[in-house]
Amino acid sequence: MSDSRVTPISLSPEDAAEAMGVSRRHMYRLIRTSEISSAKSGTRVLVDYQSMLDYFERNRRSA
Repeated sequence: MSDSRVTPISLSPEDAAEAMGVSRRHMYRLIRTSEISSAKSGTRVLVDYQSMLDYFERNRRSA
């Protein structure tokens, strides 16, 4: 049986903050400073999932 998981393309700022382990306030700061891409859909702000992964890659520390 194949694994049919769907990779999200966007998350709410709250879900993105939880996934990254940061506060909601910090997530909005990352969005405001364009460190993480977002889009608006009506009144909702949607955080770009790939942008979150890219942010992690840019800020990864060597072990």
